[in-house]
Amino acid sequence: EFRRVLFRSPLLQSGLYQPTGMSLWLDAADASTITHSSNAVSQWSDKSGNSNHATQGTAANQPTLTSSGLNGKPVITFDGTSDYFDVNLDFLADVSHSAFVVLKTSGYSNIYGAASASSGSNSLHVGFQNNSTFRMNYWGNDWTPTVPSSLDSSGFNTLSFIWTKNTNKSLFVNGQSAGTSSSAGNVGTMAGGGRISNVVGQGYLGGQMGELIIFNSAKSDADIAKIEGYLAHKWGLTGSLASGHPYKSTTINQPVVTVDSVGSTSGTASVTILETGGADVSINYYYGTTEIGRAHV
Repeated sequence: EFRRVLFRSPLLQSGLYQPTGMSLWLDAADASTITHSSNAVSQWSDKSGNSNHATQGTAANQPTLTSSGLNGKPVITFDGTSDYFDVNLDFLADVSHSAFVVLKTSGYSNIYGAASASSGSNSLHVGFQNNSTFRMNYWGNDWTPTVPSSLDSSGFNTLSFIWTKNTNKSLFVNGQSAGTSSSAGNVGTMAGGGRISNVVGQGYLGGQMGELIIFNSAKSDADIAKIEGYLAHKWGLTGSLASGHPYKSTTINQPVVTVDSVGSTSGTASVTILETGGADVSINYYYGTTEIGRAHV
């Protein structure tokens, strides 16, 4: 088994599995990513490295930072009346995508999508239609599956939206399937820009959000389960996962990488191997794409 150590951020902060390769990653548990004045949030910074920051410059429309909102971790609160973020979502155009969100809902509306309600694939809207149905569509490509009993209407849930370009759409609530549609077109660029809440004139999202992760690919069933497990264990929501979920009681471990220093031609790093299964482990050190060292355990 080979472990590549790359001198770049984000660094792994614990031994628990952490997804990589996101196009957008908003994490309210990371205080360094939230810019606020008296808890009114003007920017929720993207941790993916793609600078797709969620912003709101108008004070009256700024969501609120709520400390200790979920099991001691901060969350972002949307009032359901005027709060929303602008965010670049054009990376969703002409690709499949997968979105995962930790959310407590009090005002049922779209979670993410386009700002304007023009026709066709440029008006993406994904989230809730109302308290009894979801919505996962663009104009003329509607899918509104029923909200299942697995949704905790008074608490936080882990929601997974999977859009496979021109093939199908799937939805999971706390790791349990809420349906699949064979009708899935090809998403375009966001009319009027992208948004979180206040999407295509369909109303404002009310509730609290802990984390939002979006990939520009349709994740496999195995990866969906891993990401759901990561979110549930991180936010203390394992009790809500479906009884047969592979990570309801089991966590996924990975090496902990600590980068001590990075120079122009060299760096110093250490790797903590948590579990090898009895197998030998080789660790390759890379600077960019050039291998500069190797250790054997």
